[in-house]
Amino acid sequence: MTPPPPVSAEPEASAPPVVSEPVAEPAAPPDEEYVDLSEWLTARGVSEKERKKLPHVYMSCQPQAVGPEREEALLCHAWESVERGKGTSVVFRTRLRDSIFGVQKGRIVVMLDAIVGVTITDKEDMAQPNIVDLALEVAPDGLSAELTDGAPPLRSCDEALADLGARVKTAQVTAWDRFDLDLTKRACAQRGHYVFRGGRFVRAVATPPRGGTSGP
Repeated sequence: MTPPPPVSAEPEASAPPVVSEPVAEPAAPPDEEYVDLSEWLTARGVSEKERKKLPHVYMSCQPQAVGPEREEALLCHAWESVERGKGTSVVFRTRLRDSIFGVQKGRIVVMLDAIVGVTITDKEDMAQPNIVDLALEVAPDGLSAELTDGAPPLRSCDEALADLGARVKTAQVTAWDRFDLDLTKRACAQRGHYVFRGGRFVRAVATPPRGGTSGP
């Protein structure tokens, strides 16, 4: 039987491990600046009694400079529950609102208030699109604002109005179809070009939807 070859006491030489250069992670974009509406108003001398006059609970607010004097303001977003009917026949919907607030002499000034969407309350499928979507954009100079249809794939006013208008003419029309159509008409009737005048944004050019009604 042939004995095994002797084992060397020294390990065989091996190539040094290859160390890759660390790859720098791309810098994350800065978070948008969000402001607490109540704290912002308090810091500008607005009393608690005055703050309670706010019509909705606002989820988030962002600083906004408006007017020729670049006045301090906040652009705030809110969800508003609306309903129609009685008893077991109540239909619930949610309206999305964008509001621009300022402060003058300790009082809250609503510079602009617009409905920017209508959606089903308590969606079972969160991927389900809203009934209608709009977008509010304030110009960089703070002198004007545009309320337009939301960009694709969001549901535009013309698309929503055509669909709902056809639906209410069928035998299968429901109470919520009519409610959705009314809410959509009111939201879409606000579309247009707004200019800053007298401390507020007022509509200068309207783009009403087919068969629309004015007012929020």
